[in-house]
Amino acid sequence: EAIHGNNMPKEIGVFLYEDLCNPNLDIFLSQGNRIAITGIIKDLTKFTNRGESVERSFIVKANNIEPLEEQYKEMRITDEEIREINELSTNPKLKDLLVDSYCPDIYGNEIVKQGILLQLFGGRPIYQEGRKVCSGIIHILLIGDPSEGKTTLSKYLKLLSPKYQYAVGKGSTGRGLTAYAVKDEILATWCLQAGSVVLASGGICVVDEVDKMDKEEQQHLSECMSDQTVTISKAVKGTLKAETSILACANFKGGRFDPFQNVFQQIDFPIWMINRLTLIFVLKDIIDEEFKKIKGEKKEE
Repeated sequence: EAIHGNNMPKEIGVFLYEDLCNPNLDIFLSQGNRIAITGIIKDLTKFTNRGESVERSFIVKANNIEPLEEQYKEMRITDEEIREINELSTNPKLKDLLVDSYCPDIYGNEIVKQGILLQLFGGRPIYQEGRKVCSGIIHILLIGDPSEGKTTLSKYLKLLSPKYQYAVGKGSTGRGLTAYAVKDEILATWCLQAGSVVLASGGICVVDEVDKMDKEEQQHLSECMSDQTVTISKAVKGTLKAETSILACANFKGGRFDPFQNVFQQIDFPIWMINRLTLIFVLKDIIDEEFKKIKGEKKEE
């Protein structure tokens, strides 16, 4: 996130020892969390019998871990912020105020903005007999004609959501969105690499142009949209938490909305994905012939 320009981010392995492997630290070490690591750099460069360097690599032997993010329950609110929150809660036009404040660059679309704000706040999970039967996660699909502001509306969440990931369907794979297994060259073992949906757990993941993804790649989103988990059973087995709200953006099957067909006939998505969507917003670019006529007359004048 701090990389500017065309620079590529670098990676370095971190090894945890003794008390840093305590299971109680999982709340800080789960995928997507930002942490600060204090440690000692170790040189693992391999040499030949002649003393020539074959492969130069480094690791960090960690001594301390500090979280850089606070959970919602651990956030400290000042007295001034509490006063402002109480004043807003008594405002009868609070909903309209929030809707008007969201993405003011896009005119109108109040219902769409209200739906995205509800997704940002999230629903309330329902428990029965100690078991979660409803997660309260809201998934939204914005489908419509080109140049209707779908991407602009979705990207504005980056300023509001504590965890935000953005992916483009045409340049992403199902494994890149969920998780995949990679070979660790240092340990010579397999490990799980988290994708965008897992990294945004507890926040929102925007998948733009989801209609451009292959059907097989879309299938990877099935588990995380229904169960809020990602399970890998390949070279390594594991289950990652993905309590992520997905905001998908797409165009109609024919490129533009056809008023002579049903809306769902123009959505080129599998049935399971449509069933897992909480809200579907259709953005249509309606051509007004009368407006075009008036506009043309003004140009002639």
